[in-house]
Amino acid sequence: MSNQIFITIFLIVIVLICQESCSSVPTSENPFPEFHIKGSNPYYIGKQVGENARDMIREFVYEYKPLKDKLIPWYNKNQDLYNKFLVANTDYFPNYMSELVGLSDGTDIPFYQIMLLTMEAEINLIIRGETNENENGAGDNNKNFVGYKGCSDVHVNSDEFIGFGHNEDGNPYVKNTSFLIYVDQTFKKSGGEDTTFKYFTYVYPGVIWGVAFGCNNHKICYSCNEIFPKKIQVGQLKLFLQRSMIDVTSIEEAIEVLQNVTAASAFSANIGDLVKKETVNIEVSTEGINVKRIEPNNHYFHFNMFRRMDVAQFDDTSSIERLKRADAMTPPTSMKQIAQILGDHTNTDWPIYRNANPPDVGMETLTTALMDLNNEKCSMYSGNPYTDFDNPWKVIDLKTIFDD
Repeated sequence: MSNQIFITIFLIVIVLICQESCSSVPTSENPFPEFHIKGSNPYYIGKQVGENARDMIREFVYEYKPLKDKLIPWYNKNQDLYNKFLVANTDYFPNYMSELVGLSDGTDIPFYQIMLLTMEAEINLIIRGETNENENGAGDNNKNFVGYKGCSDVHVNSDEFIGFGHNEDGNPYVKNTSFLIYVDQTFKKSGGEDTTFKYFTYVYPGVIWGVAFGCNNHKICYSCNEIFPKKIQVGQLKLFLQRSMIDVTSIEEAIEVLQNVTAASAFSANIGDLVKKETVNIEVSTEGINVKRIEPNNHYFHFNMFRRMDVAQFDDTSSIERLKRADAMTPPTSMKQIAQILGDHTNTDWPIYRNANPPDVGMETLTTALMDLNNEKCSMYSGNPYTDFDNPWKVIDLKTIFDD
């Protein structure tokens, strides 16, 4: 009898362990694992993220060939330049750098590799400038230079709907190793009192988080678009600047933060204020910023290129074609029409809803987020947001998600 009891207990423990481990494995019902993090120390926050997502991050780092074939060889030849970027970002964003150190310790991945992944966009553009390349076609761009992030955004400000939709386009390497985190963090903002930030964000493995999309308890939602400038300088890395968008309490604060940095490269930020029912697009470059407010009875598209700033950039055929196709469609006034645009694949060579097929190799739409400012909801899709419009894999109620 005692042996039977022992065997029964043993089997129960095994089942519990399996259930726990399975919670971090993507499934059709939950394609992106979710982790809840709480604390005040940035290093500890980063370490928790690393420990929770350790297996996925380590799998990605092991499988991600550009790290071994491109980033580490660049590091071995350019440690002085690497150190300049390291100092510039440690001085300006000490808390974010502490998060990155914690992420490294939580995953047992050498810090320099985590840092290289975090500055991959800048390294790609540096290499591209040195080789004088200007391929015509985003597929080649993505495969050889761009890293693993793209994206499309559609803003609408109509009587029917205020908000924006975002396709998170990424390298297929990250499809099964990205995840969501929910963070409850108290820290002291510059010269101010302790501030509590609760937020959720979609996370790429092995880099600082906040570089895709998310929302915080101060009623701010955001998403980001990659841009490919020809000028790179030592300054604040794109991913750290995108991370800073989680920590703003208003659109005006986001603008102020981005006005006062020395950007190393470029990107655009899409910011929505759930209280004021307002959205903006901010283009960020080494030359400064440009703010586009989406006025009533208007819509706006942003892809992976400058639309308003006169800044030298590498050609990106996919962005050009996505914009051309979006402009040809019915002007959106509703959330479903946003989903229709983001789910469009009429141009089979360069679809808006991307599939990594030639010639647009290297990028596919990993997930879509629809930010509904009127009803304060974020709907997420792991498949085509138009065909699956009534069946999102997750809907987050932004009115209650951050309640204690």
